[in-house]
Amino acid sequence: NGCISQTGATWEPDECLPAGVDPLRLEAKRAWIKRRREKEQKQLAEAKAQKEQQGQKRKPQESPPVQVKKERPDDVPVPPTKMSKTRRDGAPLERDLLHSKVGHDFAPEAIEQTLAQIRSGWPKQPQDYPKGFAVASPPGFCWAECDCMD
Repeated sequence: NGCISQTGATWEPDECLPAGVDPLRLEAKRAWIKRRREKEQKQLAEAKAQKEQQGQKRKPQESPPVQVKKERPDDVPVPPTKMSKTRRDGAPLERDLLHSKVGHDFAPEAIEQTLAQIRSGWPKQPQDYPKGFAVASPPGFCWAECDCMD
């Protein structure tokens, strides 16, 4: 139930492990983070040393200070997004249960039209599938009134 190339690795997420192994999991995670940080610091130190060696070979040239380009200036406020107050048919929006200032334009009849398009395009026979693909077995082919794909 794990990785073939690495002993001890599993596909289980942390939530599936029993509570009794939490101290072991946390200890292993902390040790991994510590090793990773040490490795990154070592790589940074090597890169810095390499740059210094290259700088000593050539005459250092003074370069202008690097400035970080900002996407937007700090003094310009971002305008709030415009929110509709009415539905597409002109009626007031349906109120959100949790946020009273938010409304919704929900049209359940449009969903049935969308689902009908999905149902009509769903493969129901072997020749409907692209070359190299087949129906999942089980459950098998869908029939004309089937709504399993919804």
